[in-house]
Amino acid sequence: MEFSRESILSTFDVFHEPGDVVEVRVPNAGRSGTISGYFNDPDAFTDAIMRLDSAQYSGIYFTINKINKDLIARSANNLMHYAKNTTADKDVERRCWLPIDLDPDRPAGISSSKEEHEAAIQLAFDIRNGLMERGWAKDAFVIADSGNGAHVLVRIDLPNDEESTNLVRRCLNVLSLQYGGKIKVDGTMFNASRIIKVYGTVARKGSSTKERPHRQAWIIDAPEKSDVVTITKEQLESLCAELKSADDDRKTTAPVIRSRSREFDPVAYAEKHGMTVIKRELKNGSFYLYFPTF
Repeated sequence: MEFSRESILSTFDVFHEPGDVVEVRVPNAGRSGTISGYFNDPDAFTDAIMRLDSAQYSGIYFTINKINKDLIARSANNLMHYAKNTTADKDVERRCWLPIDLDPDRPAGISSSKEEHEAAIQLAFDIRNGLMERGWAKDAFVIADSGNGAHVLVRIDLPNDEESTNLVRRCLNVLSLQYGGKIKVDGTMFNASRIIKVYGTVARKGSSTKERPHRQAWIIDAPEKSDVVTITKEQLESLCAELKSADDDRKTTAPVIRSRSREFDPVAYAEKHGMTVIKRELKNGSFYLYFPTF
């Protein structure tokens, strides 16, 4: 499977403004160590990534937040092998995106199955729909296929400081509590210098097999540049308020789990799916269901 030049060029346009400096990075690039370069030219960004197509690297990534433009001097519009310096959190000037990474729970080093991949994509739309129910504008979201899972990128505008880091961390924790399961919401995506997969490149984990093939990452849905809406700090804080609410619920009413605007009742769920609950018990802060044995 080959890279898509159009999708790679679109990656720069969707996530960055003209004149922004963007790092491209290939971690664990074998004998090349770490490959890294800094770009303020979308065409040079695209050309450099296209030249990596035949190398079979497992993943090619880029910075999503606004970084110090002086970093272009490290390797201007060109990729460097054996890079010693890459973008650090202190190099980020503004947080522009809240990255929600959805990855199927599977053994390390392999691609996702068709079912796992589709479940992650569906969850991305579920999360967007759930946040839209809270009043978040549809044009604040980019939904993308990461090759093995899915990304939901939410447009924000925050300074790069400790308060913002904690706010992004708490948002991811809330979403993990509300939506985590076989598809994991990655709670480690809160650091300012976070890199994500370049769309239009191929995710190549392990061998490409019929059951677990390599796939191209691509942007599924994104607003027009002129229509992009920014989610406010107050909206993010409102979402985070649910984290404390969920903690209180577990302490006082363990059988009920909050999920978006609805309540999840494990007994009703079990019975709806044909299981007979013969006993329910709250023990050591956990809720247990008992089913008949056959």
